[in-house]
Amino acid sequence: LEIIVIENRGRDVSALLIGAKEIVPRYEYICFAHDKRVVQLKPWTQGAGWSYKCFESVLKNRHVVNNIVSRFEENPRLGMLSPAPPNHAGYYSLLGTEWTENYEKVKALSEELGMHVPMSEEKEPIAPIGTIFWFRSKSLEKLMKAGWGYEDFPEEPAGSDGTLAHVIERLYPFAVQDAGYYPAWVFDDEEAALEVTNLTYMLRGLNTILYDNGVGGANYLDSYTRLEELLKVGGKYRSFLDPVLYLNYGRGYNENEVLHACNWGEKDSLRVDFRWPENMGVPLRVRFDPCEEGGIKLKSVSIHLVFSSGRKKQILLEDCVCNGVVSDDEVQFEKPDPWIDISWKSFRKPIGLEIRAQVTF
Repeated sequence: LEIIVIENRGRDVSALLIGAKEIVPRYEYICFAHDKRVVQLKPWTQGAGWSYKCFESVLKNRHVVNNIVSRFEENPRLGMLSPAPPNHAGYYSLLGTEWTENYEKVKALSEELGMHVPMSEEKEPIAPIGTIFWFRSKSLEKLMKAGWGYEDFPEEPAGSDGTLAHVIERLYPFAVQDAGYYPAWVFDDEEAALEVTNLTYMLRGLNTILYDNGVGGANYLDSYTRLEELLKVGGKYRSFLDPVLYLNYGRGYNENEVLHACNWGEKDSLRVDFRWPENMGVPLRVRFDPCEEGGIKLKSVSIHLVFSSGRKKQILLEDCVCNGVVSDDEVQFEKPDPWIDISWKSFRKPIGLEIRAQVTF
């Protein structure tokens, strides 16, 4: 047992690349694991489920560990084994968007470090999302010797995406490839069964909707193409919404106490201003409905109370209640009739509400 004191900066990535840089070369195979707490997804059981999957895949018991070591011994070009990305609950949207906002940053960093590997935004990185993984020490030699310092990483509170830590998290497999090895997913038998069950359930659900509505084709590619064309014709790339604000004066929400506003923001943006009716005063709380359809994502959500003095007070998305999946200043609505319930505490009386966001369908 060796205890190393490190700075609280750079989270798990700096712990490996800086804190453990003298330890890694001593061993041929290494398992890097850390305590994992996800707070941007609520309820927190979603993040707890992801943490469970990570640890079960790499350190479940001695049999799993021995089996992983054997895989490295039997496959001399195997460089890294990591749990597959999560796909349950709020993590579902990660399927197909594994790069999130990091692709260009990963590509730039790989070039800066002199790595020569093929990389495509259209293909998912076989990366340890969650930074819990096994690796062959030689496969990350270039990354470990890059001369990282704690000052390279943002101070806390750091963001939940787009930071250097998130970039390196997706760079790991390319560092492995650059060294002449390959990355791969790892499952124990129970996690493999769970993964197949989850993916089959989700695919079957999507197929049921496609074929029940006459969209499904003769095969996957045909179905994919028909769905894509249907979405384009249906207005997938439209920017006009029909925002509605329901006002609650203690009688609940109803169709009589409601404000409508046209969104004439720029393409793919939401920009609406609401003002309370003069004869009704300030509501106790409000419910914002951006549109009727589901399958909408609001990014960079900004909600502000407006006062007669011209001053504004921000209301954080995480302090609101909604029927979508919230992650920082983003919310993903899968079901129809999306809504955000907004309440506030203020000694001054606001005269209205302003909402801004970027929109994708």
